[in-house]
Amino acid sequence: MIIIDRFEENYAVLETENGMVNVDRGCIPCEAREGDVLCQNQGTYFVDREATQARRAAMVSRFNRLRRNSNDLSLIHISEPTRPLYIS
Repeated sequence: MIIIDRFEENYAVLETENGMVNVDRGCIPCEAREGDVLCQNQGTYFVDREATQARRAAMVSRFNRLRRNSNDLSLIHISEPTRPLYIS
């Protein structure tokens, strides 16, 4: 699976099974967005709409499940769980 991680200047950073790859932005369809799933056929990239929608739906579901199971923890609780509390 190839996923667009981000765009930087004149290239797209793609997350592939073999790691991150920089590809000239002109090789990516102009309608492509960050997070889209790409397929490659004979050197041409195209957006796999079905896989992109399924991936986004799975991420939303995962996020909602985490929110339900968080017991109302704030981001501070999550990001700094071992920070000692000192009051001076």
